[in-house]
Amino acid sequence: MEYEKVIIETSKSIYRYLLKIGVTRAEAENIVQDTIQKSYINLNGITSSYA
Repeated sequence: MEYEKVIIETSKSIYRYLLKIGVTRAEAENIVQDTIQKSYINLNGITSSYA
């Protein structure tokens, strides 16, 4: 599934960025999880730049 692939790659990037700016691991994990959840909930409203 394309969505899953995008989420995995994006999540890794977000997590690394959060750690780089000083967010704790636990907070970074929570932020990434919340971000994934919100993107899934709003999936129908997301438009692809490739469409």
